[in-house]
Amino acid sequence: MAAPPQGITGLPMWMLAAWIGSASAEPPPSPPEGTVETNASMAFHDVLAAAKASIDRGANADARAMLEGLAKRLDAGEEPPRSIAHEALVYLGDLRYLAGEQDGARQVFRRVLLEDPAHVISPYHHTEDVRAYFALVRDQVEKELAAIPPPDPVPIPRIPPLPLHGYLPFGAPQFAQGRGTRGVLFGGMQLAFAATSVTTYVITNRANVDPGGTAGHPFNWSADQVPSRVASLRYGVQWPATALFYAAWAGSIVEASAGWRRSHRVQPAATLVVTPSGVVVGARF
Repeated sequence: MAAPPQGITGLPMWMLAAWIGSASAEPPPSPPEGTVETNASMAFHDVLAAAKASIDRGANADARAMLEGLAKRLDAGEEPPRSIAHEALVYLGDLRYLAGEQDGARQVFRRVLLEDPAHVISPYHHTEDVRAYFALVRDQVEKELAAIPPPDPVPIPRIPPLPLHGYLPFGAPQFAQGRGTRGVLFGGMQLAFAATSVTTYVITNRANVDPGGTAGHPFNWSADQVPSRVASLRYGVQWPATALFYAAWAGSIVEASAGWRRSHRVQPAATLVVTPSGVVVGARF
């Protein structure tokens, strides 16, 4: 029996053919898709996009792993745009519901609805069963929010009214408030204007007489001078001085009222009330 043909290397031809076939064979297929580890360094929206792509190709396990990682990032305090965060949580709730984990789905759906009670999920990306369950959770959240009583109003302290001494003339309000310099200023002005008005009044009354009498005119004015000079004193001095007296008095009251408010000013206070639908900040001054 003839020997099998030998190759150029001295090996049998069947061994050489087997070696060439193994070298030209296709590489082994990649391992089946498994659980994808969420990369915390990736942007939130990029991980969400990758999770949605996994859902589209039916790799729900990979998508859920990524979405669970995003939920943990939210729990740790990451603050992506609210619309993106809510979309990720809704997709996670969808996958939990499909896996039969209704409590887990309710947890993330409730979180979304507490932050945005009007949130609506897309009918194109979520099944009717998931949308119905989301609506059920919405009803529960709305009842919870309706049962929460509104925060008690914060009473605003009122400044007590200005005491009666604040309306007295001659700087008395300022002296009563312990501000002697301003009391002297207002008191001195009012006293000067009052003295001028009263003195001019006395002079005009004395001068407004007929110089043709037996005693003559006290200031030796002639009959032609009396009307004009009395009018000049009355309208040029007495009445302006009287008006300035009352103006200074009114200014004293206004200034005393401002000083009273400053001394009884309520310190700014702020209140912070956290409700399921948001944060209510109130302030008083």
